[in-house]
Amino acid sequence: MTLRDKPDRSRNDPEDGVREIAQPSSSTDEGSLKTQATLCDLCGAQMIERHCKLICLSCGYQRDCSDP
Repeated sequence: MTLRDKPDRSRNDPEDGVREIAQPSSSTDEGSLKTQATLCDLCGAQMIERHCKLICLSCGYQRDCSDP
């Protein structure tokens, strides 16, 4: 067998199992829902989450993550 008889493996043919992976869309997805800010019920400032507590850095109000 000579070099001419060997198949060319340098090309990306669909038959070789090479596929392009689709990228997730940047529109509303699960990742963007997690980044939404939780606002304080008393003063309207942004709250931070620590363990299972939501804490307002502006007025000090605390809420448990299991609260509705």
